[in-house]
Amino acid sequence: MAETITRRLSAIVSVDVAGYSRLMAVDEVGTVRRLTEYRELISRIVQSHGGRVVDNPGDNALLEFPSATSAVECSIDIQEEIQERNTDAAAPMELRIGIHVGEVMVEDGRIYGDGVNVAARLEALAPVGGICLSKTVRDQVESKVRAHFEDMGEHQLKNIRQPVHAFYVGNPAQLAKGLGLAPSEVDIPDKRAVWIAVLPFDNIGSDPEQEYFADGITEDVITGLSAYRSLRVIARTSSFRYRNSELSIPEIAEELGVQYVLEGSVRKSGSRVRVTAQLIEAPDRHHIWADRFDSSMEDVFDAQDRITSSIVAAIDPAIRSDHVSRPHPEDLKAWDLVQRGWYEHAKARPQANTMAIRHFRDAIDLDPDYAQAHAGLGYAFGLRVWLLWSDKPESDLESAERHAKEAIKLDERDATGHDALSLNAYARGRMETTVKEADRAIQLNPSLATAYMMAGAGRIHGGDPEAGIPLMTKAMQISPHDPFNTWFYGGRAIGHVLAGHHEEAISDAREAIGTRYGYLMGRVILTVALVQLGRMDEANRELATLLDIDPGFQAGYLARYTLTDEQREMFVSSLTAAGLPS
Repeated sequence: MAETITRRLSAIVSVDVAGYSRLMAVDEVGTVRRLTEYRELISRIVQSHGGRVVDNPGDNALLEFPSATSAVECSIDIQEEIQERNTDAAAPMELRIGIHVGEVMVEDGRIYGDGVNVAARLEALAPVGGICLSKTVRDQVESKVRAHFEDMGEHQLKNIRQPVHAFYVGNPAQLAKGLGLAPSEVDIPDKRAVWIAVLPFDNIGSDPEQEYFADGITEDVITGLSAYRSLRVIARTSSFRYRNSELSIPEIAEELGVQYVLEGSVRKSGSRVRVTAQLIEAPDRHHIWADRFDSSMEDVFDAQDRITSSIVAAIDPAIRSDHVSRPHPEDLKAWDLVQRGWYEHAKARPQANTMAIRHFRDAIDLDPDYAQAHAGLGYAFGLRVWLLWSDKPESDLESAERHAKEAIKLDERDATGHDALSLNAYARGRMETTVKEADRAIQLNPSLATAYMMAGAGRIHGGDPEAGIPLMTKAMQISPHDPFNTWFYGGRAIGHVLAGHHEEAISDAREAIGTRYGYLMGRVILTVALVQLGRMDEANRELATLLDIDPGFQAGYLARYTLTDEQREMFVSSLTAAGLPS
């Protein structure tokens, strides 16, 4: 005879493999094998915390615990163990976890009800490799577990009548591996933030050379949406990676960790422009808004403003009150040149940097009061010095500072100007100014990845790596496929090695080297961290590789980084121990 339905209060955990269908498409046999291993691992960890695996369909798992504390502690242990196993994996398999405490109905060992549904919806909100839980759980465990809780506000979850107040959760190991959940000195208004990605608008005109124009329209829509403080917009440099991608909208949304995706097209014919756009809610591909905007070239900025305001109204009209306006240039050709400048800048190459500077300069010649042109020029000059592309660094830094300050003078609320001034200060070793200007840029545009990078770098090199590391992580979250990811990872690796997190420093240094083989500082950090852990054979090999890349490398290279005498001595002694000639 079947058991009768009973009710009880339980802590429910929902687990899902992120991007499982994509992993299967790449390596079906290997993915199934790893999934089986991970199921066995999860089962052992769950049992050790007094819980049970209720169900395990496909790439999902439903877990039940007698207390919120055991559920959270178990989830943290699962993510830590999975991250550790992923270190050497060619195709890492990462999890999302959602946790809720509520009443469930029990029948034949299975559990049902809103408690289960809420946990599943929270799991969908969690970042890849992260944990999301309800306020009910947070209130019960806040003082009992080794974790930090990041408030993400109330969410109206699908098929759940009442809004659910949700929190991200992280612990030191997870923070170091990229969840970016630690508090910082920067006031980052993430509560109730909605994440959106704007894919590159298709150029469907007759001239393929006009692709940069379509990219410029897309960039301005991204910038316009970034002006709403309750929106988090994936950086152009990452969303543009999906141009001509074969991935579906839900797959792209999952990779980027967003709830909404905007796609569209641009047709330019003579003096007329037609822009079409559609907003899609992931993961069910629900089209919540679509429209067409026809305008003359002279009115193209009005069309962009109408697109952004329509998107915001479709998502949540209340977001409108968060808007920070941005002035448009007087000369349309100046705008065109600035778009060309950012188009070149995104290539992250010395020759492209020279072209970007030329376009920004030409824009200023046409419109001397165009703040974005000055900000772009300030950033491009500062970048070429920072990345050692300049043959006249002092002169370039003077130009960078002058144009960044002019951008701020023309438009104090333009985040890019403050970001450019922060980069300039960093290149000069002025860490207090670096932090001050980067923090201001973040306040003005919470979706500006490079500002988080500079805010993190300023703190790391200013003597507080623990505060800087999560900000570097935030930059990666906003722009996970950024062309400057080498320096995102490299900057965080420096933070880790200075904070004594040597395993994490090794992981990040390898990520940085993986994106740019000749990145010397990545090799330095990797060697230093290996020496600090006593792994001398590996350290010797890494230093040998570094010297193969640059046979003339000397410890004096470290002078370009702001380090205390004690920190520099640690670097130099570690490199010497690995075999660097004195």
